[in-house]
Amino acid sequence: MEELANLFGVEKEAGLSNFSFPQIMAATDNLSWRNMVGHGGFGYTYKGKLPNGLDIAVKRHEISSFQGPAEFRAEIELIQNLRHKNIIRLLGYCVQQEEKIPVYEYMTNKSLACIIADESKRKFLNWSKRLKMIKGIADGLLYLHVHSQMCIVHKDIKASNILLDHEMNTKISDFGLARKLAPNVTVVIMIPFSSASGYADPEYVATGIISDKTDVYSFGIVLLEIIAGKLSRFYIQSASLGSLPDYARRHRKKLHKLMDPLLGAKKNDRAQIMQCVKIALMCVRHPVEDRPTMPEVVAMLCSI
Repeated sequence: MEELANLFGVEKEAGLSNFSFPQIMAATDNLSWRNMVGHGGFGYTYKGKLPNGLDIAVKRHEISSFQGPAEFRAEIELIQNLRHKNIIRLLGYCVQQEEKIPVYEYMTNKSLACIIADESKRKFLNWSKRLKMIKGIADGLLYLHVHSQMCIVHKDIKASNILLDHEMNTKISDFGLARKLAPNVTVVIMIPFSSASGYADPEYVATGIISDKTDVYSFGIVLLEIIAGKLSRFYIQSASLGSLPDYARRHRKKLHKLMDPLLGAKKNDRAQIMQCVKIALMCVRHPVEDRPTMPEVVAMLCSI
């Protein structure tokens, strides 16, 4: 633990395991492509298995990645003491020469993006299950913004960073771009390459200013994706549809055009879905002052 504590300020009481690189190689069958389960700006994620039978997710940062030591440090420092059912759990790390590898609990059902993109899986998600997902993501963000030691802005909330366990419970992951903020404070930062996606707060893209409302905007996009059964990029890539928020605004009273046909929603469900669409559109309002906070979002969802 001393090595990482000296390098990155990890607290000893965090209870993290210090893995050697040979242990990582043994757990993942030498980082075999057969065990590769994800790929992002940081590099590749592999499924592994420890000698005690525990499945793990090994997140190996590539040297060529735009996310370097600073993002790795942020990820470890921010997540090491987070304890919430809707936040991914960090089990340990490996720091050895060029290797800087966080090790997480393994999520059986991969990401929300994978589920949304796969009709054969999405058809099993009725409205009750989708509403549970929505509330889980909201609860995780509420914890980050209000109930952790300091307000943590994730800054990269998107469907591919929402992971799902064997019971389809949601877990917020990937804290490499996250920032700590004092309450009610904004800060100007460099805009990362990933901000070009449809999840980024327009104010953040235009000015680099972040606040807790940055995550609120992204949450609104994810909420609409869960309802529509389509990822935001589907709308961005279609010139006739416009952005997902624009499409939702145009069809907010024509639920059949916005709602995933695989939902098979009943009358009762449709009323709840309409409420969620309303909440989502509040979350993606511009300017930022017009958006609700996550405590307000969670309160509205609890009334459904």
